[in-house]
Amino acid sequence: MDFINFVLKFLGRDVFVLIFVLLTNIIVARNISKYDMGIYVIILLVASYLEVFARNYQDISSVYAIKSGKYNQIILLRSVLSSVLKLIFFLLLVLYGGLYVCLEYEWLISNEIAYLLLILLIRYPFTVLKLVFDYYILATDRLSLYNISQGLVPAVTLLLVVFYQADLSLKYLVIISVVASIIGFAFSAYMVLNNIKLLSVAPRKLSKDFLSYARAQYVNSSFSFLNSSLPVTISSFILSSNAIANISITKSLSDAYFRFLPTAVGQVLYPNISSKNLTIFEKYKIFTRAFRITFILMSLAALLWVFLSGYIVTALYGAKYFDITPFLNGFVPFFFIYYLSGIVESFHNSTGQAWVVAQSTFIGLIVSIALSIPLTFSFGVYGLQFSLFIGISSQFFIRVLRIKNVYLDAEKRDLYPSISEFFSVLKLTGDKFINK
Repeated sequence: MDFINFVLKFLGRDVFVLIFVLLTNIIVARNISKYDMGIYVIILLVASYLEVFARNYQDISSVYAIKSGKYNQIILLRSVLSSVLKLIFFLLLVLYGGLYVCLEYEWLISNEIAYLLLILLIRYPFTVLKLVFDYYILATDRLSLYNISQGLVPAVTLLLVVFYQADLSLKYLVIISVVASIIGFAFSAYMVLNNIKLLSVAPRKLSKDFLSYARAQYVNSSFSFLNSSLPVTISSFILSSNAIANISITKSLSDAYFRFLPTAVGQVLYPNISSKNLTIFEKYKIFTRAFRITFILMSLAALLWVFLSGYIVTALYGAKYFDITPFLNGFVPFFFIYYLSGIVESFHNSTGQAWVVAQSTFIGLIVSIALSIPLTFSFGVYGLQFSLFIGISSQFFIRVLRIKNVYLDAEKRDLYPSISEFFSVLKLTGDKFINK
């Protein structure tokens, strides 16, 4: 089966999850004001930072540990749960204590936001514990159950938002987020604990190798999250609530539009070029073909998006958001380079050059942050978009230039498609979609 057939086959669970999230955002944006939408985005951003940085990443590391056969599954699960529960208990004491100080002395944030964060903090332990059970499910090869678990929280959130859309407010939205997280946790925990006797074993001290792997996952995940959340993070400190709402909607809509194809390509590419049976030359040829196909199809998608984005925004979010169309098109170069960079990342990871990914991501972040603060103050959203584009371009070109460390004779022109290949890929892809 050729490469495009593989890519089309992998457009699965992520499509449905993104549709659930996008529909939820559309209903929320249509039923609350722009100001409230901006506040809601900031509150969820705070929760996301907490759930990314206030984790020890032993959950995802357990997948590697179980697969390697170095640990007993149940003992490892008990040990990771014990460690995570201690971390949750400590952080909740600190966070609730900090919010109490903010409320008592009206310090840093308004009372309205502080009360909403108090409610939203309930979500934190359930989200983190759900990840422990989800990764255990993944490590034990129950992929269908894992996919259901991943889609459950977005699906429940969408259903609750639809049910309460006539009475939507910030308080209702925060409560819905908490309820959906509790339901998702309950499902994952039941599916795991229903089949094992967890209390029959005692937790054990985790090895240095395991903890080292968890720390590496923490660093990589933190960089990745900062990269994706940078637009909203920077705007929340500098721009108005209305502008934050605009940026959040444009980012989520552009991201949903552009990510399907390169995400599928990455899922197919990584296992294909990780094989020990392939020479570095063969891996490079597979990678360059994947890159050229993605480049062609994303170029066509970008042109189509520029022409149709205004109609799409009006149809989905209503006339009050038509003014964000220029901002929407301004994110096109950023996401174009962002996802092409992800294809190059797959090549480096599969050839033992993961350090290149971390190095390039870090440099790109530094460039984006250094430029975004002065440019956003001076030019608003357009300055923010330009700084993000320069940052992600820095990351992309570092990754491309580092390819020579793996394959010294690689010709950079191999990365760019020819005219004949452009039309052949266009025809083949069109035929596949028509047949589907």
